[in-house]
Amino acid sequence: MSYHYAPPPPVSAGVMCENNMVEQETLKDWLKTNCPLFWSFLDRKAQSTLPIGIVEYLGTGSTSEIEEGKVNLRTIDQHLTDLVSLCGKQKVGDNYRKDFSRVNSESKLAEIFCEIALCVKVSRYSGSLELRPSTGKRTFSDCQFRINEHDVFGEVKRYQDSWLYIEKETDNNAQKIPFARSICKSLPEEKPSNTARPRYMDIQSKLENVYRQFPNGTINILFIFHPSLGQSKNYLIQTMIGEANCLREERDLVLEKDGLFARKEWNNISACCLAIVYPESMVMFPAIIENPRSQNPVPENIIKKMKSHT
Repeated sequence: MSYHYAPPPPVSAGVMCENNMVEQETLKDWLKTNCPLFWSFLDRKAQSTLPIGIVEYLGTGSTSEIEEGKVNLRTIDQHLTDLVSLCGKQKVGDNYRKDFSRVNSESKLAEIFCEIALCVKVSRYSGSLELRPSTGKRTFSDCQFRINEHDVFGEVKRYQDSWLYIEKETDNNAQKIPFARSICKSLPEEKPSNTARPRYMDIQSKLENVYRQFPNGTINILFIFHPSLGQSKNYLIQTMIGEANCLREERDLVLEKDGLFARKEWNNISACCLAIVYPESMVMFPAIIENPRSQNPVPENIIKKMKSHT
């Protein structure tokens, strides 16, 4: 089996910047003033000592990263306002208070924020939304909404694509050099050194049991947020449809046996949707990958509605 490479991402100027650490009291004062609804959903313990996920998200990194975190949190506070208007403060608090108050990492908080942004987006299709509905399997989806009189269950995942680096000693200091990344899987004896495995394999390993988060007999859509320097759409096509589809045109995609959609237990998932959320804006869906073996395909009018960016 031949080995293919994706070009490494460019290393932009200023990547290696000093880390800042904002004091707890400063963070709490900022949250109370700028994100009062988010603040109100923290329990007493979290208001006394902010959980590490919030501190990492809002209080660490470069100055620009901290400012970006503040913009995102203001946006989420507005999204929470929208959810309260639709579902009521009690229900929103019941669903998110524990998550906010116990979040233990920046990445987990970012995933919760993506879930909230997605809920606001899909609720605008019909004004109908249920937060974290039961699947009947002792699990819960993230949301249930309606489009064109169809009930749809949604599950949100977020995977940050942190490109791997190798350390190379130079005359003055250690320099970070991007790994090459394989596009396709290789035989073990053919794998070159300093090369990361295909990204789709990482995504597949994280998603293989996600079918359990959906009920049977309904339209079920998996929404994936995938911040990356690479081609997220291509990675998801390989993940769902199979490795060999990475360079095929959309009209030529063929379900291969290594795609998650080829698995029998995945036939309750109707589609996988690449989702992107921009600061101070709504979620958009640049790619919707339909499951050709789904028991409940997504109606074409729903696909058109989601692609319309409305």
